[in-house]
Amino acid sequence: MRVLAKYSNVSKTIDERLVIDSVSFEVQEGSTFALLGPNGAGKTTTIRLLTGLLSPDEGEISLFGSRLSRDNASTLRSGIGVQNDGNLYEELTIEENLNLWGNLYGLKSSLMGKRIDELLSLFDLVDRRKSKISQLSKGMRQKVMVARAIIHHPRLLILDEPTTGLDPQSSETLMSYLKVLTEEEKMTVLFSTHILEGLEQLATHVGILNKGKMLASGEVPSLLEQRWPTDQYSISSDNNQRVYEICGHYGVCKYDSTRNESRVVVEPETIDMPDLINILVTEGIKISTAEKVQRTIRDYYFDILAGKSDER
Repeated sequence: MRVLAKYSNVSKTIDERLVIDSVSFEVQEGSTFALLGPNGAGKTTTIRLLTGLLSPDEGEISLFGSRLSRDNASTLRSGIGVQNDGNLYEELTIEENLNLWGNLYGLKSSLMGKRIDELLSLFDLVDRRKSKISQLSKGMRQKVMVARAIIHHPRLLILDEPTTGLDPQSSETLMSYLKVLTEEEKMTVLFSTHILEGLEQLATHVGILNKGKMLASGEVPSLLEQRWPTDQYSISSDNNQRVYEICGHYGVCKYDSTRNESRVVVEPETIDMPDLINILVTEGIKISTAEKVQRTIRDYYFDILAGKSDER
């Protein structure tokens, strides 16, 4: 894959506070990169640096193969689509807003109508074409903001917390539209989010920021495999303490403190899992479930932020 955006040891101080500390990562063409981290981690500053709204104090940012600078920021920014809460005109209709921004982006008038029709259909807004922005729900406004950001077919779409203020259903709907963008519009997407559940269904890559440092970044399957290289199994029973004691003789085990306290997670080393289950049953333990642990971005995120490897 071609690299569309790259950070190389970037640092930024704002109001005498080091907000970005030697951050390095890449956004590859065709990827969906989720930028994760607690509030104040530096996600918004990272995005502003990439769009050229801020300049790094140290390090280098490249965009579309060119080093980003004050001289070329405006030109390079034309290849980016950015969702921004403050750029919709309340008393104009959805169609009028899209037409206005299409003109600002230099979209040819001969293509404008077709592109607006495509976006209204894509975001299920055809019936609201003539609705004023002031008449729309928060969820619909967010869809219009994303539609506006991609009207000019940008090479890179950047979204900063696009689901902020949305109810769970609207958040899920908007995230599903992002998946459509990557599949149908063939768009590269960089977005920050607090939504972790099911994120691996959308994000191909993640970066985890905390206190201005990039703790980890890369392709999701590779990151999960590196963190948990061997299979683990979750066992729930009527006697977890006894399960814990027995499993400890055949591998490493722990109480599951991330999802459900009523389970024990075991990583067999000297025995096959079916044989271990037979031993537990022979000991008179009633097994409710025994299943392979499917690690997720949520698991990875909290494990990385904890600053330690999986407890053994």
